[in-house]
Amino acid sequence: MKGMGFAAILLLTGCQAGPPPCPMAPQHWPDSLSADVEALTEPRMAGRRTGTEGARLAADYLAARLNELGLSPWQGQSRQDFQYGPPWAVKTGQNLVAWVPGPPPYRLVVAHYDHLGRVKGQVHPGADDNASGVAVLLALAERAQAAPTAQGVIFAALDAEENGVHGSQALQRALADQPLEWVLNLDMVGRPPRDGRAQLWWRPGWADGKDALAAMAPHLCVEQGRRRMKGHDGWHYDSTKASDHYPFHQAGQNWLYLGVPAHRDYHSPRDQAERLDYPFMAAVTEGAWALLRAH
Repeated sequence: MKGMGFAAILLLTGCQAGPPPCPMAPQHWPDSLSADVEALTEPRMAGRRTGTEGARLAADYLAARLNELGLSPWQGQSRQDFQYGPPWAVKTGQNLVAWVPGPPPYRLVVAHYDHLGRVKGQVHPGADDNASGVAVLLALAERAQAAPTAQGVIFAALDAEENGVHGSQALQRALADQPLEWVLNLDMVGRPPRDGRAQLWWRPGWADGKDALAAMAPHLCVEQGRRRMKGHDGWHYDSTKASDHYPFHQAGQNWLYLGVPAHRDYHSPRDQAERLDYPFMAAVTEGAWALLRAH
């Protein structure tokens, strides 16, 4: 670089150091995104706490939606009950699992539908956490049913994430003998941070993680997530253990986790449907769909 002035070097390196430009978020989005979020956060759902009437109503709604979309129940049964907890206090949850049949290895998309229910007498609607992820999952299922991808895709709406990722533990055990290529976990995809960027994490050391990021980037403003994340309460946590991908991580399976950082309405009564960014959720859908179609 002989002959290049110091100011020119600064200008060049400064331009290269900035983040790449982001695609514009779609100006229109599927009506189903907002309709599904609103249905899952309506008052009768009462925050969808596992084991409550609200959770049962949410499961009924999701079973009906999967049937409406024409997906095949996984191994003949879309409703899959599981039990967890100590022998003296056993609890029951219910996962909803369906798929678009195709050749292995299968790809798995998960999103938990449970939330906190009532806390100190106040309903926590859980719009971003995680009606948003479930709405995107259903939108992806609709696309996959209409235009099947090269591989079979399993879609699972999971219960009992908030109290210990029990639904994903049950699902991982149920699918342990299945040829899974990877798992995509959608958890909180409705409220982008100020820079507008979603974050994608993947199993540490998995080389295909960067390829997944590249597949999504033309459709979604997204960056690689940090291993250590700062929560809304100021505490730092390990993103590997943060959600329903963790049981798959423990089992040595490849995973991707798409979401946003915790925001000020996280785990509060203010996490409401009208506060979500639906154009951003449409972009998440486009990015995840590009990933499902990638070879």
